Amino acid sequence: MRAVALSGALIVGALGGGFGGIDGIGGGPEAVASAASAPSEERTPAGSAAAASPTGGIPTDLIGLVMASMTIEEKVGQLFMIDTDALEYGVRADDRQLGISPAQIEHLQWYGPGGIIMFGGNVASAEQIARYVADLQAASPIPLLIAADEEGGTVSRLSGVGVDEFPDMAVIGGTGDPSAARQVGETIGRQMAALGFNVDLAPVADVNTNPRNLVIGDRAFGSGPGLVAAMVAAEVEGLQESVSATLKHFPGHGDTDSDSHTGLATVAHDMERLRAVELVPFAAGIDAGAHLVLTAHVSAPAIDPSGAPATMSRMLLTDVLRGELGFEGIIITDALDMAAISEHYSVDEIITGCIDAGADILLVPRDFHAAYDAFVALVKSGRISEERVDESLRRILALKLAQIYADVE
Repeated sequence: MRAVALSGALIVGALGGGFGGIDGIGGGPEAVASAASAPSEERTPAGSAAAASPTGGIPTDLIGLVMASMTIEEKVGQLFMIDTDALEYGVRADDRQLGISPAQIEHLQWYGPGGIIMFGGNVASAEQIARYVADLQAASPIPLLIAADEEGGTVSRLSGVGVDEFPDMAVIGGTGDPSAARQVGETIGRQMAALGFNVDLAPVADVNTNPRNLVIGDRAFGSGPGLVAAMVAAEVEGLQESVSATLKHFPGHGDTDSDSHTGLATVAHDMERLRAVELVPFAAGIDAGAHLVLTAHVSAPAIDPSGAPATMSRMLLTDVLRGELGFEGIIITDALDMAAISEHYSVDEIITGCIDAGADILLVPRDFHAAYDAFVALVKSGRISEERVDESLRRILALKLAQIYADVE
């Protein structure tokens, strides 16, 4: 396990002693040492790696040193965020786990996923979920991004179980006071971090302009782009006092009348309209420093005539999100087991489509083991270059070490 030993040593050295006592990230130096001394098999399991932030006094070459020690398999694993079903069985089973098991430990060591997303079925009590998260971090050779959809209101995985209950964001937006959104973010972020989470898949940056919308509705702050932008920016600032915030659902799911969970939704507008309405809150959230943006499985044929969903559209993710809006953080897909993706594309098409478009993290594929194996094969065949994988890996590792370093500071 060459990569485990080298990467672990780099991390511990950079932080002057390791992860002990760091909320939301660390597995402790003992976990790193244990992983590094585990026996190797025919294929090297995932190594221990974190990354340097280009600011804050962290050595800027640390990411490159860590990446140089990693195998293709280890790199690919970091580009997945999976649920606990996949961690337990390899596929979705609708059988939420409440605690760590030998199978989960084995899969963490072998596949090295970059992150875990928790759902309501994983949560029984604050003490239980905090222990589960801590056990996952301790078992993972590379610090995990641990995420949940904690929007407040309708979509809340932790509400009443360690996180305060809030109304839908439409109610917060209705106050017209961005400080109310900031307070929501501060509270949710602080309480999520206390449970060990380090990523909130919120806030919703959609502008709710379609009364027939089946999936956003009162999850959005409102129907005016200026109001939504102010609220989103304020919540990002509040959340990121404690956890990383995620703007969703790019490029905007507010003016659709179908649900991407069950089929492909379409945004009919041209670029001029998107710049005036849908993109305004995303631009504000990016300016506020949001660490992640989550893509929508919606097509925008007036912008990308191919009809590809935004999750698989280079024009939307690379040209618009990165080029026009200047986003330099992590692009994470919406869940890839949703019907808009899983029922229209093969595993290879999903992986190549997302990565070619510019996505960094693949969220919840229907069959994680199959997706992982396919991704590795695509890199080894040259269809996806290792350099392209490294682009995403660098962003992921940079966020992980920046989170650790911020806690140490």
